[in-house]
Amino acid sequence: KDISREAGVSQGAMYNHYKSKDELAWHLFADNFVEIGADLRRIARGDHDLRTKLRLVTEYIFDRYDRDPLLISYCFLVRHAHLMQLRASLGNPYLVVRTIIEGETRRKNIAPRELDVATSLVVGAIMQMIDMRIYGSIKGALQPHANAVADACSTILEAPQ
Repeated sequence: KDISREAGVSQGAMYNHYKSKDELAWHLFADNFVEIGADLRRIARGDHDLRTKLRLVTEYIFDRYDRDPLLISYCFLVRHAHLMQLRASLGNPYLVVRTIIEGETRRKNIAPRELDVATSLVVGAIMQMIDMRIYGSIKGALQPHANAVADACSTILEAPQ
């Protein structure tokens, strides 16, 4: 009832489109997470060095949060409940970052390392900023911090093992 009222549609219209609140929650997460993944894939395809790619990815994610903190907070906070269903999807932003790191390793721009560990370190640094913003430890827009976070991620990946 509250959801349909906030959306400005009847409850009947909501149930005609979604069978349950769980289905609505899934679509809200999946549609937006896949959209973010698709946008990140476009960014990653650019002919940029690692540091620039990480900066562009971080800027994009932080800008999305700054423009719609409620939606991105929702996607961030529920992602663990839904990611297993999305794992094979090319729209998964984690897989986009993994692909960037894999490509840079293959081109010998960074030293070989355990790919999923490297991906976890980079994604963790970016997502931790959103976490700290959600909980109020970081105030204001995230976008101004994108370069510092991307530089830190680049340093992590470029550091010798």
